[in-house]
Amino acid sequence: MSNKFKLIKVTRKEAPNANVFFIPCEEADIAEARKLKNLEYVVASRDSKDIRNLLHLRKYWTLVNLVLENLPESMSENIKTKDQLHQEFKVQTGNIEKRMSIGGHEYFAPKSISFEKMSQSDFDEYYEAVLAFVYRHILPNVDKEEFQIALNGYSDGSE
Repeated sequence: MSNKFKLIKVTRKEAPNANVFFIPCEEADIAEARKLKNLEYVVASRDSKDIRNLLHLRKYWTLVNLVLENLPESMSENIKTKDQLHQEFKVQTGNIEKRMSIGGHEYFAPKSISFEKMSQSDFDEYYEAVLAFVYRHILPNVDKEEFQIALNGYSDGSE
């Protein structure tokens, strides 16, 4: 099991009012979770003190969707999906790392923003850098206040 999450079986008697679920983030945790029977409780604890904010991550993906829907025509030729835009944001904001190819060539690749790989404080910085990039290079003429209102009220229809 991962060192980030510990899955502990708890009986119904020990946690009669528990009404929560967890989402394992590593393969080892997924394998452990599959062994659990229905109505079997687990406690997931994270070792890190910098717990990520799921609502902030959702707001980020709302931002990605909203920008994609309003992408200028000149940019929409190269970016057609939210994942492509997400990867572009990571590159443009410097959220990249140096890697080595099998052939021994160095290259840069976008880093992950997953809960496992990025602290909340780093995600806060990343989110602000993405917003600055959007305002500066993608939607430079947008009213920032109106955009924030649209962002807060946006729904991509998936919920």
